[in-house]
Amino acid sequence: MAISEEAKDLLAGCERSTKFAASALFPNRFRRPFDPIHDEIFNLIDKEGSQKKAIAVPRGLGKTSICNLLLPAKSILLQDARYIVPVSLSEDSAIEQSENLKNELQSNDLIKTLYGDIRGRIW
Repeated sequence: MAISEEAKDLLAGCERSTKFAASALFPNRFRRPFDPIHDEIFNLIDKEGSQKKAIAVPRGLGKTSICNLLLPAKSILLQDARYIVPVSLSEDSAIEQSENLKNELQSNDLIKTLYGDIRGRIW
């Protein structure tokens, strides 16, 4: 099956830019325009080099959505990681974030169109 030019552009954009991936793949989660502080976060994430990065910003700026949905989803879709361990305040919260990620990956129509069915044997 041939892939459209639009799909190729979306795939390339998602691979190249975490900010682009947020808006393109998760428009319902990332509804507001990004602020300059978000640009700093995305630049830090996309910067080559150390894999250890710390993000400290005020509540309500989307850290959980970025760190527990967007980044793991991008890693899964680009096959950059075999295992992803959600980190949260409690085990229940980490499990909830993991379930949110799984549900989004399985039900997001654009993700299914661009990447196919990505269900694994084990989540």
